[in-house]
Amino acid sequence: MMTRMSETSGVSDMSQSAEGAAVPPWTLGWRLQRALDFAGLKHADLMDRFEVSRGTVTRWCRDVGPQPKKFVLNEIAVMCGVSARWLINGETPRPAGPSGGANEAARGVSTR
Repeated sequence: MMTRMSETSGVSDMSQSAEGAAVPPWTLGWRLQRALDFAGLKHADLMDRFEVSRGTVTRWCRDVGPQPKKFVLNEIAVMCGVSARWLINGETPRPAGPSGGANEAARGVSTR
């Protein structure tokens, strides 16, 4: 992909050439691995907690084979200190406050 260098700063301008470019999906396996990294946990921690093999955890993190059950993902989210909605569905939680959905709730607009 070609990038254009700004004449004034010498910094590449990706906005021009990146328009319309595909963004790869963040898969469950990717989010699972990021959650483990965030919490400083290893695959062995999941192996011990859920009594599964190293291969099973590796497959979960590589999006190969069946996904973990929802209750397992909920427990992993708690272990890692991340949002279960983010881990399971990739949904980013809205922050509370004036711009984070509280106004919509007060007006009766569904935020879900």
